[in-house]
Amino acid sequence: TLFRSIAIFIISAIVLNKTRFGLRMCACGENPQAAESLGVNVQKYRYAALIIAGFIGGMGGLMYILPVATNYSQTVGGYGYLAMSVLIFGQWRSLPLLGAAAFFAFCKTIANAYAGIPLLSNLGLPAAFYKSLPFIITLLALAVTSKHDHAPKASGQPYDKSMR
Repeated sequence: TLFRSIAIFIISAIVLNKTRFGLRMCACGENPQAAESLGVNVQKYRYAALIIAGFIGGMGGLMYILPVATNYSQTVGGYGYLAMSVLIFGQWRSLPLLGAAAFFAFCKTIANAYAGIPLLSNLGLPAAFYKSLPFIITLLALAVTSKHDHAPKASGQPYDKSMR
């Protein structure tokens, strides 16, 4: 699954940063009025982005849950929160996003394997502390880096042709 994840990341980065489709999609998120003035159908690209993001999110969830789950537990364990935090912490750019994801994966690994690390297991802290560690570190990282957050300008705003 690691190979598939890296392959999806590389393909996504190339498509978004090097192809006409990806550059137009980014323009529709950053400045949809400018993209529309150049003849780009903004609604079509926004729907395509939504469908692609849903597919990649579903594949990510599938890659996460299949190797570790034997039964359905009716919870997502806060991974949607971590995914949004990685996106914000990575500032919507490919390489910083990869670094943020690796950082949070490291935190999650520490939380799951603390019992096998003598230094951490000898501290005598409860297991709940280690399980909440990725979320605590996420909040701290977002608090520190939130000043430099540069989301796409049109993120979350419905597109209105009359605003041109």
